[in-house]
Amino acid sequence: MKNLVRNGATFDVSGPVASGDPVVVGQLSGVMSVSAATGETAVAEKTGVYSLSVEASGADLAAGGAVYHHAAADPVLNNIEAGGVLFGYLDATASTIADGATETTEVMLKG
Repeated sequence: MKNLVRNGATFDVSGPVASGDPVVVGQLSGVMSVSAATGETAVAEKTGVYSLSVEASGADLAAGGAVYHHAAADPVLNNIEAGGVLFGYLDATASTIADGATETTEVMLKG
């Protein structure tokens, strides 16, 4: 196909970022494939299931529940919709995260 620019499974992110970091650019969400220093660019993956740190806040977070990215939060992923960017979903095989807990769990990117 002559008008295909790229497959769309990745996007570029400006550093500083570390490999494995969850990142957001506008409404695009992904996980960094490699690290990049300030002034460098690296690739983020838009699809897949990744082991990431997620906090349940205000309610338990069960399999299939929405996960949001909040740049100023620690960890940056939680279940708070207000002010966040939809990042993905707790994978179908993931255990429920109790309200107030932070766990490393499997997150399926929204793609």
